Amino acid sequence: MEKPKRIISPEVLRKDRIPPGQSVYDDLPILHEGIIPNIKLAEWTIETSGLVKNPLRLSLNDLVLLPQIELFCDVHCVEGWSKLDTSWVGVWAGTLADKTMIDPKARFVIIHAAGG
Repeated sequence: MEKPKRIISPEVLRKDRIPPGQSVYDDLPILHEGIIPNIKLAEWTIETSGLVKNPLRLSLNDLVLLPQIELFCDVHCVEGWSKLDTSWVGVWAGTLADKTMIDPKARFVIIHAAGG
C-alpha cells in the first residue's frame, strides 16, 4: 500500500496554538457516555444511502484498501482540553462522497454509529 498523502493544518504553525482556557494534554482523553458497544471488526460496515447515485456498503477490509490520508493538526475540545501535533490516518470523507456520488439536492448528512 502506498504512503498516505499528508495534509498539515496551517494552525500547527501558529505561535498562539492554544485557545484561551484550554489545558494541553499529552494524549487524547478517553471520553465515553454509556455502554461501550462490542464491535466485531469482521462485521463492521460503513454505508451511504439517501440522495446518492451509488449507495455504498463497505467492510473494514474494503475501507482500508481505499486511498489513505494523514492529517496532522491540533485538536481543541469544548471540554477544555487540547492535544497538539495530532496525526490522524484514514480515508478522506471526500473519497467516500465521490464514490457514492451525492445528489446536488442533498443538503445534510446524518451519521449513525454503534454507540448512538
